Amino acid sequence: MPAITLKNIPDDLYERIRFSAQANYRSIAGEILYRLSTSLGSCPSGRHELLERLAAARSRRKLPALTQELLDQARTQGRS
Repeated sequence: MPAITLKNIPDDLYERIRFSAQANYRSIAGEILYRLSTSLGSCPSGRHELLERLAAARSRRKLPALTQELLDQARTQGRS
């Protein structure tokens, strides 16, 4: 697999990448690869990013796994 070395990254850009990587539980290299693949189209409509954020939020809040049963209950809740 090819490797790339980036030089002369502006400090503010590096800090934003670092912050985003930390928020998404990725390494800096992983965040850069993810952002490149998303922006170049290998991730349709950013759905992977949304799903990852949702999974991370559910994990942080110790919520149960999202199941079809929970979705059905949410749809019918409050309907008579």
